[in-house]
Amino acid sequence: MEDRKIKVLFVCGANSFRSQVAMTLLNGKYGDRFIGESAGYKLKPISLMAIKAMAQYGYDIANNPSNRIIDIFNQGRVYDYVITVCNEKEENDCPVFPGSSFKLHWREFPNPENYQGDEAQKFGQAMYLVEAMEKKIDAFVATVE
Repeated sequence: MEDRKIKVLFVCGANSFRSQVAMTLLNGKYGDRFIGESAGYKLKPISLMAIKAMAQYGYDIANNPSNRIIDIFNQGRVYDYVITVCNEKEENDCPVFPGSSFKLHWREFPNPENYQGDEAQKFGQAMYLVEAMEKKIDAFVATVE
């Protein structure tokens, strides 16, 4: 019997930065064992900062679609893990997705829309966020193996 890949849905408010980055990192590093997708409750274009940060990792996410969680739900998709990446302040606005085996809440990631400073400072904060998300994904994968 062939091993099936573990399906993970990353969820945040706008599906423009955090959930997109998490999905891309999971698929890029662990796509042999995992299938990552992302969604949000309201859609915004992919953040230019996210595009630029992921390019530093060798990933092009400029043409990634933004997905509404309600559309994914209505399609009847099922996931092994649903991971919200909304921070504590946004938690009440972070959408839920019923029907997954495991639900995890990664609350430690700030919303890049709230970064302060000039563009270089904001980009530095974005890179720090991507690095932190990569470490969290590595740790997650280690617990699932």
